[in-house]
Amino acid sequence: MRNRRNRIKLILIKITRICKNIYSKLIVLQQVIIKIINLIIDYLKQKKLACFVLILLITFSGIIYSGIHPYQSNFEGNLLVKSIGFEYVGEQNDRLFVNNITNIHQFQLEGIHSFTLHGKFTNKNNQKIQEILSNYDKLKIELFDEKSQFIVSNVNFNNLRSLELSELYLQPNTTIDSLRYYPSNNLLLILIPRKYTLHQGEKPNLLNINFDEQPVKIILNNYYLPELKNKGKVDESSSIEFDLQPNSGQIQIEMKNTSRLLLELQSSIPGNHEAWFRGDLEVRNVHFNEIDTDGVNFNNDIEKSTIIKGEIRMGEKGLKVESNQFIIPDKPGIQRLRNIELHPENNGKLELSIDDKVLEVSEAIEGIEVRIAGKANRIEAGLDRLFPVSRLQSNLLANLGFSNELIIAIISSCSAIIVSLFTWLVNDFLTWLASTSKSTQNP
Repeated sequence: MRNRRNRIKLILIKITRICKNIYSKLIVLQQVIIKIINLIIDYLKQKKLACFVLILLITFSGIIYSGIHPYQSNFEGNLLVKSIGFEYVGEQNDRLFVNNITNIHQFQLEGIHSFTLHGKFTNKNNQKIQEILSNYDKLKIELFDEKSQFIVSNVNFNNLRSLELSELYLQPNTTIDSLRYYPSNNLLLILIPRKYTLHQGEKPNLLNINFDEQPVKIILNNYYLPELKNKGKVDESSSIEFDLQPNSGQIQIEMKNTSRLLLELQSSIPGNHEAWFRGDLEVRNVHFNEIDTDGVNFNNDIEKSTIIKGEIRMGEKGLKVESNQFIIPDKPGIQRLRNIELHPENNGKLELSIDDKVLEVSEAIEGIEVRIAGKANRIEAGLDRLFPVSRLQSNLLANLGFSNELIIAIISSCSAIIVSLFTWLVNDFLTWLASTSKSTQNP
């Protein structure tokens, strides 16, 4: 026990000696630094020219710094993507986002919603449903869970304009989790997560659907009809199908909960598809990615980019974005969506002439074209978000309007001047120091 105590005591003594030795060396270093600083101060007091040279050195160094260091700058870009998500942060209520999407073959709304249909309800294939629904000229529809579905399709497939998504109005702080186009089956998806509790005076997002007073086929899944007896259902089934001859050509749905819109478009996209989405939206949290999940363990989820191609510009510099690359802008990042539209694979239309009849064939849609704008110090891009391989950044000189060639020339000139001034300053200081030492030794 005593040996152990002695050993600990020896270790503590050694540590104490080491600490004292380090402290004494730090004191000596401090004295040396103070002495050098005092010498430099005395030198600058005696040498006015040296002060001027030092000011020049600081000035030219600042110019080089302003031409190299990232500076928050405006940027703009044009991207072709498979999907986009964002949060609308404008102050305007009822901001029009979707405007007159036509040529819809089938419309599907999923989520918890309540609305009323007016018109004549029929089902020629089910006599029981026909007898029950024929007594009503309006039905209140309640979709009571997130898996509930309201599906509308054309009865007359030749009448492509009878079904139209007229408007979708967004309220401030609404998130569009995904706006996606599926070229394989011509589907357009709009996913709006549930908005938090509406405060007094706040309005829900509004969806207007136009039937054009033409007969449509309705399918309801997980539904409730308050006007009906038997627990609000026609039978024990969780779904019902009927035809509707609407009295009013339009219905309005308040979207207070998570909503999933699926639009199955006709194979030919009309020429007015450029105006389907209203741009110039103030946004934040913009993303061009999707999560590939196995549905079992979220740790196995993989984030994938949905960018097909694009280019971003900041001043005179440009950054080309390749397929499946992520873009990572510094904050505040993308602040405005200037334009959103479906982008065809090639411009124009193909015309076929058969027996003196001209047939127009619309080209396939490649993806969603998005024009973005915002502010950032730098924007990075790469196939892996953690390992970007390309970078776009601006600087203060570029923001002041200097061209890249002029900035390079300024930096090169300033560097040469700094080397010359610093060399002169060091030589002059050493000369002064030598003369001062001599005068001290020989009073």
